[in-house]
Amino acid sequence: MQQKRISLSKTKVASLLQCEKKLWLNSYGRQQAEFSLDSSLRMERGGEIGVVARAMFPGGILVTAAQDYSPEMLTKQLIENNSGPIYEAALVYDDISVYIDILLPEGNGYHLVEIKSATKVSPHHIIDAAIQLRVAELAGLKIKKVSVGCINNKFVYLGEGNYEGLIELTDVSGAALDLSDEVDKWFDSARKVLSSGEPSVKIGSHCHKPHKCEFEAYCRSLMDNPPAYPISDLRLPEVKRKELERQGYIDALETPAQLIESPKRKRMHQAILSGESYISKGASKLVSNIPYPRFYLDFETLTEALPLWSGCRPYEQIPFQWSCHIETTDNELIHREFLASPGLDPRDSCNKALAELFQGFDGSMIAYNADFEKRILRALAKAYPSNRDLFERVCERTYDLLPICREHFYHRDMHGSWSIKDVIPAIAPDLNYADLAVSNGQRAQEAYIKLIKGGLREEEVKEIQAELLRYCELDTYSMVRIAKYFQDQK
Repeated sequence: MQQKRISLSKTKVASLLQCEKKLWLNSYGRQQAEFSLDSSLRMERGGEIGVVARAMFPGGILVTAAQDYSPEMLTKQLIENNSGPIYEAALVYDDISVYIDILLPEGNGYHLVEIKSATKVSPHHIIDAAIQLRVAELAGLKIKKVSVGCINNKFVYLGEGNYEGLIELTDVSGAALDLSDEVDKWFDSARKVLSSGEPSVKIGSHCHKPHKCEFEAYCRSLMDNPPAYPISDLRLPEVKRKELERQGYIDALETPAQLIESPKRKRMHQAILSGESYISKGASKLVSNIPYPRFYLDFETLTEALPLWSGCRPYEQIPFQWSCHIETTDNELIHREFLASPGLDPRDSCNKALAELFQGFDGSMIAYNADFEKRILRALAKAYPSNRDLFERVCERTYDLLPICREHFYHRDMHGSWSIKDVIPAIAPDLNYADLAVSNGQRAQEAYIKLIKGGLREEEVKEIQAELLRYCELDTYSMVRIAKYFQDQK
């Protein structure tokens, strides 16, 4: 039985190129979607960037549904009246509808502008623009130019809401036009997919390119007896993984050891087979040689597309919180923490609190993926030169637990990940992130943004602050436990 014909959109057509099943589910199975926090934040950023982009071309009209007009009818009327720039122009051809971020009159035609929150034009941006261009042409518009607007990561915000120069346009007219014939084929293919039943598509790398698919969990639920430890857990090179999958090896438990070549992957494979942690004695030596006192440090940062404070750049890592466990030579453990008050630029108070923390520093800093912490410290040192020597001394005496974990430890329940959230259950199962309201860096950002935006009751503010402090403290205490675990493996 054929499905009822459903209208297409730019998003649906683009989803076809990632996976036929994604297109089908976008049309018939939206209830199966599970959106990640990352995708939600990306959509929110897109809306904010759209407002800034529209300010670049003032005097336009934002298309919204009115009582007597659909967005398509209103767009048509604005075009007929030569009303100037049109924001979110709604165009329809046959069964395909698109919303164009900005449509600018240019001579006897239009300049089509797609706005992205990325810092550079990527291939899937060209595809988006090509779909928009083709529908606009089929709808009867003369498109003289196509541009993609991206974030200028060299932009420095000077305050007072002035974001002039934040977005840079790149002319992609030629690349978009070159895809016209392909776009027509995509339209036909999309219609064919939607006129049939749900496609059968295996889980694969396409589930994460160019974005993580919101239907991945649903697709995994359809698998017959999915392997508890799929071969993807071994993080093999893609060519090798696909070769093994073609041979029928999708379960790491059923994959012969002789087919695994890399010594590191062999160790991982053995840990999967045995169910026991792999731990080398080399880890004990590496950790034991780290001098005391040890400062276990973790930052939480904001990475906003629209800089919030003067002197900041787009997507700059702005520290608003840190936790530090200090382990002395006599095994005393001291905890220090910082959380910026919402509203003012958090860098100033963060810098002062760190200077106090490291006063007279003569030990070691320990971090998990230490390049991040060092980058934050050096950025603060650049902004506040009075602490440059102190923070540089800390950076020079920094030790990273992540590469030690990667080379010397593995448990099968980590599923190929060395994130501290995946490592800690295997080492210290009594520590639990799952019960925290703020359980990862993205949620920490989201929580702090709520504080910045304001409008919360006093008890809500206190609750969010407490949640942020609990989360960051657990990150640094987890590092203490990991270091102790390694050190005890004599």
